[in-house]
Amino acid sequence: MTGAVPPGYGGMYRAEMIDGISHHWVWAPGGIHRSRGRRAANYLAFALSSAVRSLTLPRPDVILASSPPLFVGAAAAMLARIHRVPWVLDVVPR
Repeated sequence: MTGAVPPGYGGMYRAEMIDGISHHWVWAPGGIHRSRGRRAANYLAFALSSAVRSLTLPRPDVILASSPPLFVGAAAAMLARIHRVPWVLDVVPR
């Protein structure tokens, strides 16, 4: 949440295995602490880019989504329906 992008994560897409779980990182615009508009743009771009990327991957066993933002939950629900798999939404209170 510092606004700095760690080395190796600046591209449109990155995949890596963490503790045996396949993770897929997608691009979203930065500067979310500058304004509400930039934060909303980040949330919407992330939901869209993650949904598009997921359509290019093999069918998952389950879809996990963590919120905020709630846009992620909508993308997860849509993808779970497309892939016909269960999904879990982890909502972290602020």
